[in-house]
Amino acid sequence: KCYTKEDVKYLAKTINAEAGDVSYRCQKLVGVVAVKRRDHKLFPNTIKEVVHSPGQYACVGSDRFKEKPPKKIKELAKNLLKKGGTSEFPNNLVYQANFIQGTSVYEKVDGVYFCLR
Repeated sequence: KCYTKEDVKYLAKTINAEAGDVSYRCQKLVGVVAVKRRDHKLFPNTIKEVVHSPGQYACVGSDRFKEKPPKKIKELAKNLLKKGGTSEFPNNLVYQANFIQGTSVYEKVDGVYFCLR
């Protein structure tokens, strides 16, 4: 799927606001979930709409979300949005939270559960 500058912007802002202070693995999985949501039939089909969906990303509107993300996080966002950028992960990896949800836990990183639908 193609991506836009807006996709990179919103994905990088989300990764930075949600996981900018934790491990690279957690940052990557936050990005993967947003991209997998964009591509999943139950969620909106742009990164901006995914991120701004009510009740989905608490970081939206925070000071951290308003910051310019570091270059390394922008590069991560671009790489995840490239064709095949998230192909190593299951297509139904669409949940992240501080609690278990969906059908099963894919991975727990830095206290965050990344779960399958």
